[in-house]
Amino acid sequence: MESMKLYRRLVDRVEAFTALVRRRYSSFIKCRKGCCTCCTPSFGVFPVEAWAVKEGFGCLPPKAREALLRAAKDTSREDCPALEQSACLLYPLRPVLCRTHGYPLLVLGEAGEPTVRFCELNFRPQEFSPGVISGDCVLDLEQLNRALAAVNISFLKEQERPGVGGFPQRVPILHFLVNS
Repeated sequence: MESMKLYRRLVDRVEAFTALVRRRYSSFIKCRKGCCTCCTPSFGVFPVEAWAVKEGFGCLPPKAREALLRAAKDTSREDCPALEQSACLLYPLRPVLCRTHGYPLLVLGEAGEPTVRFCELNFRPQEFSPGVISGDCVLDLEQLNRALAAVNISFLKEQERPGVGGFPQRVPILHFLVNS
């Protein structure tokens, strides 16, 4: 599918960005395995992202696959279903939102002014002056969301088949593991 190629290219660009930030500011980045402060409970993702999880699922270790299948069926969970003992079982397949959490993002503030936000554990004011982050290490969240939405639209168009209903705008991250 062409949309999955587009999605992988977008993920590659996000990974290149986060790698640049880690290289340049590694001593200020506190994100590590076991840190799940930014992992929100059961957020929805674009269908293209849930499909990417389904496509890559077989590459995960067997224990991770078993745990994820159990989590996908457990509707009572209040945390992210991909977390087990504060570690992401989907780490190599995680959606764009998860890949960018904690990194410097350009967003619009309450008054509509551009502002840079990041995880409070990274770039602590006592250790770092936020005004010093170089522009190439700040990701424009609006631009990223537009690109991801465009890829998702392409995916949805590819999925249109007579007699098959459309997907909702957002689906649970493990949607296609139990709904195929």
